[in-house]
Amino acid sequence: MPAAYDSRDIAAYIAQQCRAQGIEYNNTKIQKLLYCAYGILLAKSGERICDEYPRAWDYGPVFPKVFKYIYKGNDIAQYSNRIRDSKFDNDQLS
Repeated sequence: MPAAYDSRDIAAYIAQQCRAQGIEYNNTKIQKLLYCAYGILLAKSGERICDEYPRAWDYGPVFPKVFKYIYKGNDIAQYSNRIRDSKFDNDQLS
């Protein structure tokens, strides 16, 4: 899978999965889960899961577009339905 997804799309998918399973989430948790998903897919297939590279910030890895979106008070789970409506292979995030 080429890095065809915006990092906010992947973060929205993760937040939607957390919400569906009753797991609380915040910006930090979304950032870390996105980083884990990014690393797993990169190690497994050599491909990036999103179009943005993680940045090394003081308190851990950060995807700046996701950070800015959530920091402005937006609920990332409401960002997009593009992944759910696409042919995205859910096994890649499982």
